[in-house]
Amino acid sequence: MHDERVRGRIPNVCISVGFEAISDAQTKCGLGCNPQATHPPHPPPSQSHPPHITSVHYDGKPGAPLEMTRFGRQFTDQPRVLISDIHRRKAPAYTAATSRNSTSARIKYETPETIRKQGDTFRLRREIEAMEYVRARTSIPVPRVLKTNLGKDDHEEGWILMERLPGDQLGEAWPTMSEGSRLETLHQLKSHLGQLRNIRPDGVGWIGSCSGGPAYDHRLSNMTTCGPFAAVSEFYDFLVHPVKKCPRPELAAEYRRQLPDESSIVFAHADVSWENILVDCASGRVTGIPDWEMAGFWPEWWEYRKAVFGARSKPWWMKILKHIMQEYTREADVDMDLEMF
Repeated sequence: MHDERVRGRIPNVCISVGFEAISDAQTKCGLGCNPQATHPPHPPPSQSHPPHITSVHYDGKPGAPLEMTRFGRQFTDQPRVLISDIHRRKAPAYTAATSRNSTSARIKYETPETIRKQGDTFRLRREIEAMEYVRARTSIPVPRVLKTNLGKDDHEEGWILMERLPGDQLGEAWPTMSEGSRLETLHQLKSHLGQLRNIRPDGVGWIGSCSGGPAYDHRLSNMTTCGPFAAVSEFYDFLVHPVKKCPRPELAAEYRRQLPDESSIVFAHADVSWENILVDCASGRVTGIPDWEMAGFWPEWWEYRKAVFGARSKPWWMKILKHIMQEYTREADVDMDLEMF
């Protein structure tokens, strides 16, 4: 186990994050299974399996061990297939997953022009609702829903049939694009995200779906919804609540003070990444933005936070974000800390 201290946003607090240090090659040759085997040096965290929290340290003193889960779910390094993979012109090669909630298990090719997405009814209903909402208010290219079969219960299995969008994932297209086509992509993305940001909820607003229903985001929970929250302050209280269960519960107030109640509420896709942006390589035209199940009304900084979520903080992507959306590094840093509790 490689252990690395991550300095938190609260003074004198370090969060220890563990990385599995056994590589795939070591596993195949038996290293890691035999305690007598000689192990090569630990690989750096970037080459290891996803991190999990091992403990929180206060003033240099180790705290109580924490479970190796985040918001009730274990980390996995299982490969996944993205909605934008399916929308690309060429079907990607992938390994079928066993989990009914993995993306690869939820996507089926119907025809060259259509795809079928399966999953829990509450996630599908949110996505349908968000795509129709965005199409009616913006010029953003989103998939059209052609047919639905939803369950009566939120967690009952259902499916939606959608048109398959053209284009290539931005992550694959970007290295091959000309300077002119890149500039066009940046211009269009900034316009699209600006259109979303200009959509405001009725009245005083809420944190939740576009229809006033619960919020859903895999940053908060991978399986269930939460809220809706009647105000930003109520949502922030929810974010810091897990800190109250740690050995220093008073830290919750320290984190809470760093989240301003004055934040505006705006509409956000909440899963913007190079994987969920489709472009025409030659012209730079944005041909599609899929995967809207987490879209809704969020604090103004949530779109940026989710754009750098997990392993998305790659240098080339961070440069793109500077051009297409407002940065909220302070709020994002605070939430990165909160995610570890």
